Amino acid sequence: MSKNKSDQNAHEEQVFNDVLRLSMASGGYKKKAALKVCGSINADSECPDIVITRENGSIVGLEHFRIDHNIKHGRNAQSKSAELTSALKAEREI
Repeated sequence: MSKNKSDQNAHEEQVFNDVLRLSMASGGYKKKAALKVCGSINADSECPDIVITRENGSIVGLEHFRIDHNIKHGRNAQSKSAELTSALKAEREI
């Protein structure tokens, strides 16, 4: 596997772990959904990008992609991608 591909896989796994951590901290339905995809993570696969083996033996495959132009509407329109990136950056700096 090329260095670029392994860096991409590591990034996808980091993003997934960040989303899981933030979902667990949020509680409610987000936590409930995050618990459904908790398990042993393998991000070395190409398709799907992330393979999760749960404790009950079931396997979940996730394909990672990013939408750069998801705009939050309202009086002050702003990119939801930029908002999420900022929140994750702030989390990592703590």
